[in-house]
Amino acid sequence: MSYKVLRWVLKLFLLAQVVSHVYALEAKKRTSPDQQRKTAQAGYNSAKQKQQQILRANAAENNAPAWAGSYYRGNGWDLKVSIALSDEAGVAVTMQGDDGNYEGSIGSVELMSNGHLAIRLEHSITGFESSEYVPTRWAGRMYLIKSDDVARFASDINLGLEPREDKYGIYPLHEGNEKLAATGLPALPPAAVALIRNKPLVVRATSVQLIKLQKYQYGCDRFYRIQIDHGSTAGLAKGVLLNSLKERDQKRITLTEVRPEQAVAGFEDILGTCDRPGQVPVRGELFTTGSYPPAHKSKPDNQQCEKDQSLPAHASSAVHPPH
Repeated sequence: MSYKVLRWVLKLFLLAQVVSHVYALEAKKRTSPDQQRKTAQAGYNSAKQKQQQILRANAAENNAPAWAGSYYRGNGWDLKVSIALSDEAGVAVTMQGDDGNYEGSIGSVELMSNGHLAIRLEHSITGFESSEYVPTRWAGRMYLIKSDDVARFASDINLGLEPREDKYGIYPLHEGNEKLAATGLPALPPAAVALIRNKPLVVRATSVQLIKLQKYQYGCDRFYRIQIDHGSTAGLAKGVLLNSLKERDQKRITLTEVRPEQAVAGFEDILGTCDRPGQVPVRGELFTTGSYPPAHKSKPDNQQCEKDQSLPAHASSAVHPPH
C-alpha cells in the first residue's frame, strides 16, 4: 500500500473517530421521551412540595403582605398554572396539562422600591416566566400582572374578558377571588386606568401589509402590519388590543406604535395553511376598543390599598379615566 493511500486511510480513520465522538456527545445530551417525562414529573413534584411550604409559611406569618398567597391562570384543559408566593419562602410554580405534561420551578421574590415584584425562577415553565409583576387589587380581588401587560389588562377589561366570573383566565388571580365582586376599578398605574373606557372607540384600517410568512413543519403563520386612523389623542396607547367588528370574526390586533393621530398594529394569522390564509385583515376594516360600562361611575377602590404599604404606590393615586 502506497504512502499516499496510507495517509488517506489515516485521515478517514481519524475523521470517523471525530464523528463518532460528536455523535456520542450528542447522544448523551438526548434523553428518551420517558426520561424527559420522569424528569419533568420530578420537577413538578418538587415545586408542588415547595408550594405547600410557602402556604404554611404564609399562614404562620402574622403580617404577610397582601400579595402573598396562591394564584391560578389557565384555560382549564391544556394549561393549568398554579403560583404560590411568599415574602419569606419565595415562589413555586406548577403547570399541568391534560396531555400528561407536567412542569415545575421554584425561585425567589423581591419586593421592589416601586411596589412591584421581581420574580426569578430557576427556569421558566410553560405559562409563567421570570419577570417584573404588579400586584393589583380590584376591590377584594388580587391579580398578578406582568408590568409589560398592564395596557393589555385594561384592554381585556374593555373587551369583556375581565373581571372574570370563574378561575380561568390569562392573568394570575388569587385563588377563590373569582367569587368576589370586582367593584370600582382596578388599582393600576394611572396611565393604564385611563385606558379603561366609558364608551367604545371605533377605528379604521387605512393600510394592511403582509410582512412575514413563517413556515413550520405543519403549516404557516402570517404576520401583518396594520395602520389605523386614530392615535394617542383618542386615548390609544402601545399594547392596547382591538377587536374586529366583522360578524363572527375573532380577529384581535395589538397596537405596536402609537402617534398622535394614527397608530400601527400587528396581527398574527395562525388559522391558515401555507396555501391559504385563515384570517386576513383588510383595508377599511373596522376595529373597536370595547368599553367597560361601570367606568363612567367608578373610581379605583384604593381605601384598602392606602392602608397596605406592601402594594405599589400608584395603587392609591390612580385617577378616574377621562374617556
